[in-house]
Amino acid sequence: MAGLELGAVLARDRNERHTLQGVQAKWLWSPAQEQGCNAGSSAGVVHRRQSAGQSAGSVVALNLIGTCAATWGVVNANLGSQRERGQSWRATWGASVERSWGAITPHLEAFGTQGSAPTFQTGARWEWAPGKQLDATVGRQQGRTLLSLGFALGF
Repeated sequence: MAGLELGAVLARDRNERHTLQGVQAKWLWSPAQEQGCNAGSSAGVVHRRQSAGQSAGSVVALNLIGTCAATWGVVNANLGSQRERGQSWRATWGASVERSWGAITPHLEAFGTQGSAPTFQTGARWEWAPGKQLDATVGRQQGRTLLSLGFALGF
């Protein structure tokens, strides 16, 4: 289906000792452009698995996405909302800058959730086959180090 992308993510928080697993569907409203802007939206669910004796939960997220591409790279921005089981919806935001060098795309990101400290991270995405990507990042939030590894399938 044109404009639809499905993805999965696996991330581990070493400090709080929990693992995140999730799936996401992203729909491009307009075709991606090498020069210019386009828009899209996404919906996803992430499940948090924690060590024995700690509760686990799921988060549902909805986002509006804007992307602008130029010869020097791509800027992405999103606004959205997320809801953790048993809590109310909270606003979310994110912004990133990336630059492709063939199959490798390094990126810098900042994102946050209403009422929480922002997260800053850097990483790279590797498109090892058409529409198949691995994404690895390292980030910081309030002095904590966050590591993530993700896999995405696009079609």
